[in-house]
Amino acid sequence: MGQIMGTRVIVTAILCGGMFIGVIAHRTYRLTQTPLIPAALKLKLEPDRLVFDAVPMGGEATKTFSVTNTSGHPMRILGIHSSCGCTRVRFQAGLLQPQGQCVVSVSVSGTQRPPEAETAWLQVQTDDSEHAQYQLPVYVSDVVGARLSPSMLDFGVVSVSQNAPQKQVRLIWVGKAAVPTSAAQLRVDHPALFVSPPRPVEDGIAEFDIQLKSSEYVGSIFSNLAATNARGETIRGTITARIPTLVKFEPESLIFDRSRTGQVLIRLPREEFSNVSTTSEWVTASIAPEAMGDTVTVVVAAQEGLDWGNLSAVRCCLLVKFNRHGTLSIPVTIIPSTKS
Repeated sequence: MGQIMGTRVIVTAILCGGMFIGVIAHRTYRLTQTPLIPAALKLKLEPDRLVFDAVPMGGEATKTFSVTNTSGHPMRILGIHSSCGCTRVRFQAGLLQPQGQCVVSVSVSGTQRPPEAETAWLQVQTDDSEHAQYQLPVYVSDVVGARLSPSMLDFGVVSVSQNAPQKQVRLIWVGKAAVPTSAAQLRVDHPALFVSPPRPVEDGIAEFDIQLKSSEYVGSIFSNLAATNARGETIRGTITARIPTLVKFEPESLIFDRSRTGQVLIRLPREEFSNVSTTSEWVTASIAPEAMGDTVTVVVAAQEGLDWGNLSAVRCCLLVKFNRHGTLSIPVTIIPSTKS
């Protein structure tokens, strides 16, 4: 009898233990199968995407979207970043109070045909620990217009003994409809430059040869370049060439971060120097007060007080005017800062 009771107790314990384990396993399974609920969104972006029908080549198109704080506490907008340098973002907002709103302006630059319809993602960064990032897509259906390739043509340092160095420039119509290239024109405003008649390359593209008669000209040159396609649209660029003279630039080109400055040493007969300037409103040039002998120091910097946004690198020329050598130039490139 005692053995039978003992057996019943053991069986009952086993059954109870099995039921307990089964309940725990079932609850665990339900927990693993229940989807995680994401943190509630506390910013509302309207519209939820930006669509640009057509952006003019060489220009830009602008749209806006609003950011509204739908939470019950203040939120700080730390920044709005773009995945593409073709977009520029402007906004004025720091701390958004509950139901507070700011308007964001987004400009898309028509510098090239977008590789696909989805051009960029905008990322709104906040100080909210639960949902710090919000994304908004930007779409461009097409870029229309024309461009020069390259827009800044640099012959580099050309020896006076070298005869007729040559470069090529293309006038490109970008858009959905091709245009004839026979009416395309390219013009330069310097007597040392010669431009060939246009050559059709393919629909919408005309190619030109530009020759520099360095043996007929002493000194460096800076020239404007203007191209007109069959629809009458005009695009502008620049041409530079540096021919050895008594004037020496150290270095002969500049590239630097926009948070820094660049310096050029100009070695020349002292009575030759006149003044300096640049070809871009984004870039300044000034003469440093210190000077040693026949050396002038020029400081080049990004213009202060301008909203760079997501502006890509700026290319321009430093123009140095002399009394007898005319205006000499060197190329300057300023790249976006890596500082946050």
